[in-house]
Amino acid sequence: MRNRLQRLQRHEWPAFFHQVARGISHRRVEVEVSCMLPGGELVARWLPLFALAHESAAETVRIELAEFELRIERLRSIHVDGPPLNWRHMILIDGEGHAQRLHVREQLRLSANVAAHAPARAEPPTPA
Repeated sequence: MRNRLQRLQRHEWPAFFHQVARGISHRRVEVEVSCMLPGGELVARWLPLFALAHESAAETVRIELAEFELRIERLRSIHVDGPPLNWRHMILIDGEGHAQRLHVREQLRLSANVAAHAPARAEPPTPA
């Protein structure tokens, strides 16, 4: 079950994004990026997240993804479902009231112990 989203106070933003940036550099993180195409078709893809930074002077959030960079201008509010190193869902509200949603998943990593006990994969037959 998903945790409830909490609104961060403006004075909490710099410390939150500083910790998020440190956490991203130590983990492989992907975010779901959704956009509406002409005709109302919704497209969503999972992309590697390289950076998530708050620029306090401009009240802007920069989201650096594998294929492009997204900037959220005149940030009005931030809502998250957990602390900086464990959040899975974030909603960023821009100056015009539009919500930008980030959903995070981490790459599954098996410990060496689990990988050693995983069943062996059968080799494909070699042609004669």
